[in-house]
Amino acid sequence: MKQINRADAVMLQVLSRVTPTPFRVDVTIDGRPVVMELDTGASVTVVNSTLWKRIGYPELSPPTVQLRSFTGHVISLKGEATVSVGCRGQLKQLRIRMANQPVVNIMGRDWIEAFGDADSLRMIFTRDASINCIGSGFQGKKIFDQFEALFKPELGHCTKIKAHLELKEGAVPVFRRPFPLAFAMHDAVEKELDRYVKMGILTPLDRSSWAAPVVTVKKPNSRIRICADFSTGLNDQLVIDSYPIPRPEDLCQALRGGITFTKLDLSDAYLQVELDDESKKFLVINTHKGLFQYNRLPFGVASAPAIFQKIMDTMLAGIPNVAAYLDDIILTGKTDEEHRATLREVLRQLEEFGFRIRKEECTFFQKEVEYLGHILSARGIQADPKRTAAIVNMPLPGNVAKLRSFLGMCNYYTEFVPKLAGLCKPLNQLLRKDSQWNWTREHTQAVERVKSMLNSPLPLTHYHAE
Repeated sequence: MKQINRADAVMLQVLSRVTPTPFRVDVTIDGRPVVMELDTGASVTVVNSTLWKRIGYPELSPPTVQLRSFTGHVISLKGEATVSVGCRGQLKQLRIRMANQPVVNIMGRDWIEAFGDADSLRMIFTRDASINCIGSGFQGKKIFDQFEALFKPELGHCTKIKAHLELKEGAVPVFRRPFPLAFAMHDAVEKELDRYVKMGILTPLDRSSWAAPVVTVKKPNSRIRICADFSTGLNDQLVIDSYPIPRPEDLCQALRGGITFTKLDLSDAYLQVELDDESKKFLVINTHKGLFQYNRLPFGVASAPAIFQKIMDTMLAGIPNVAAYLDDIILTGKTDEEHRATLREVLRQLEEFGFRIRKEECTFFQKEVEYLGHILSARGIQADPKRTAAIVNMPLPGNVAKLRSFLGMCNYYTEFVPKLAGLCKPLNQLLRKDSQWNWTREHTQAVERVKSMLNSPLPLTHYHAE
């Protein structure tokens, strides 16, 4: 660490490049999965504003250090915070700094030493030159410079299409009282409501015929997330759009012939879509602070997935080598030039529609990517071993809902295990309307056989011929 003598602050050397090809690691920050770049030449850990937004806007205190890049330029800091960091099965409270300017999200020596030495950490890092950071030498940097506005941290606003909710004939407004809220939570909820109002997501109301309560979820950084509960009331009276949600296996097949893959992640995807005026009056939440009307499409609305899928399909229509499953966009190309051309066209459409992308959650020009529970490469399609391991480790289903969840996860992998449907037959019988819940040894054996099949190496399946 190089220390610069200054009376007003400690100056630290940071963001030096120690290898031409960086190491990256998957960590969690306040419960959110993120990707960091290992840099043993950096004294402290520093992130950009986009990642700060991604992890839930942890409250910042004034910076206690000043930073310089390895070229000697001062890196302006917005502030710093203590966050909960998960890595290698450990959870630690560590200090994070947020930069005022675009920087690579760096795991410095302070975090490295908290989880182990750099050499042992490299054992779990993915080494890859084509990473999602500014200044990495990535072949698509010119494309990023061209579409810089797409990666700004503010909430996007789709200007081409507004979401419309249709009520069933004879629908009657439902006004539900707010759920009880502990007094200790009042300030945090009010702060989050104020933030949503400032962002244009909510508008205060004096009165409404419709109202739904909210559920508050406390996050590790002491902030909370407000979730509207439309499960009883509005959702029961909505006409659900019959627009089809694509099957993951069909989307994977649509990418055949690709040699590298790019995944794009929309930031707070549904909230980037504005509601039409008629629909806004149905989406009202009831809180201890009063009524608030949604101006954007929130999660939890029964028709939201079909609405959003239709917008994605409309936006990407006619572009080759691209697929979208709700807010998960993936694209490819038979050559690097074809891949770049598709990426430009997709980014152009996203920009024209007014969307924003969470850059640090995207991956670019990868030879192998995870997509909807599958691993895609030029060789073919494989089951994601992390997903199958999650199924293997599930406890025995104790009721119909848990059994339905178990079978839903298994259905993802029938293409890899043709016998899977037959093995699940006695389990599916428990889901019949005329069947009573009576778990027997036969059902236990069926679950064990399914897990055994999924726990064995699953074969690579090839893309279908055109």
